[in-house]
Amino acid sequence: MNQEYALVPRAVVESERFYTMPVSAQALYFHAAVLTSHGAVEVPAMYDLIRRIGCSKEDLEILLQEGYVNNE
Repeated sequence: MNQEYALVPRAVVESERFYTMPVSAQALYFHAAVLTSHGAVEVPAMYDLIRRIGCSKEDLEILLQEGYVNNE
């Protein structure tokens, strides 16, 4: 069975900064991390993911502000 796994650093998800984000923003982060193999999901691709899992654009804004998603 050939599967790819994205590694989410434990230090990131156990940080107080991460825990204080809304659960919906955390879910968006985890889904994006699983779907990428190179460590970053580009912002345009995030909009489809937001729609699919029922998050909001505000969740993406939080991830951008906190530095979890790169807007480049």
